[in-house]
Amino acid sequence: MKKAILIIIGLLFTIIISAQDIEGFVNRQLEIYPKSRLLDIYKSSFQDYMGAEFR
Repeated sequence: MKKAILIIIGLLFTIIISAQDIEGFVNRQLEIYPKSRLLDIYKSSFQDYMGAEFR
């Protein structure tokens, strides 16, 4: 029971950190490129994750 509660707390903490990372990424993107569209932000985040070339 205690192990399950710790796992759930860990997962919730991970989700919160991920949301903050995404918000920070979007804010930095908009600071550097204020005219970015949603598609531009998606493309930039995809390239950060997968690299500049899709293989």
